[in-house]
Amino acid sequence: MNDPLAGRDWIVGSGPTIADLSCCGYLYYPEPFGFDRKDWPHIDAWLSRIAALPGWKHPYELMPGNPSDRA
Repeated sequence: MNDPLAGRDWIVGSGPTIADLSCCGYLYYPEPFGFDRKDWPHIDAWLSRIAALPGWKHPYELMPGNPSDRA
């Protein structure tokens, strides 16, 4: 996903769509995969744009507990 996001703000079109929301959820859970956003600058910028959308809540804010509680 990093390369396709180079030079564009969203996966499809000029604004966020269901494609963005469908794909981003997996990337907010780096613990199981060792995913470090700084290694993927276009994904990092895209996730930051999503997080800046009105009403956005990080998945961990919507679930009880802490990721370490689920390890």
